[in-house]
Amino acid sequence: MGNDYPDLPAGLIEKAPEHLALHERLFNKGELPEERLIALRDAIIVCAWYRVAPPKWIADAVTELCYKQIDADRRPGRLGSYRARLRQHRIHLIRWAAVRHLRDNCPERAQTWNQAYAEASRELRGTIAQGGDEAMAASYKIESRSPYLKLIKEKGGATAVAKSAREYFEARHVMLDVDRLFDK
Repeated sequence: MGNDYPDLPAGLIEKAPEHLALHERLFNKGELPEERLIALRDAIIVCAWYRVAPPKWIADAVTELCYKQIDADRRPGRLGSYRARLRQHRIHLIRWAAVRHLRDNCPERAQTWNQAYAEASRELRGTIAQGGDEAMAASYKIESRSPYLKLIKEKGGATAVAKSAREYFEARHVMLDVDRLFDK
C-alpha cells in the first residue's frame, strides 16, 4: 500500500455520502463485534479514498473503541492502567506549565528557577498536581524532554513555549480532571 490514494474518476466523490450511509447502516446492524469493526474500517477507508472528513458517527465509534481498549489496558504496578499513566502525564505537564509560566510570564514572582519551583508548588496546592519544590523540579525536567514541547520550541521559539505554558497553566483544572474523560 502506498501513501496516496489514486485520483478518483469524475463524479465519484458525490457518491461518498451514499457509501458512508451504507457503512453506517452496516455498523449499526452489526451483531458481532467484527461486523461492526469491518464496517467502521471500510467507512474510514471510504473517507480517505474520497478525501472527505469522517462524519460524526465515525468519530464517535472510533472514540468509543479507543476508550474500550484503554479501559481494558491493565498492567501490574502503580501506573498499570492507561488512566493512571495519563493522570501522571498530565500532572507532569501541569507542573511543567506552572514552573515555565511563572518563570517566563511572572518574573516578579519567580526570578530564579528555585523560586519558580516554590511558587508552582504554592499554585498547585490542593490539586492532584500538588507537591513540593523537588516534585516540581523533577516533573519540569521530565516534561522538558517531551518531543511535543521540543517541537513547539523549534517552530516558535521561546515565545511559543511561554505562550503554551500559560495556556496549559490557565487550563490546569480541566486538564487535571482525567476521570472526566473516562466517564460514560
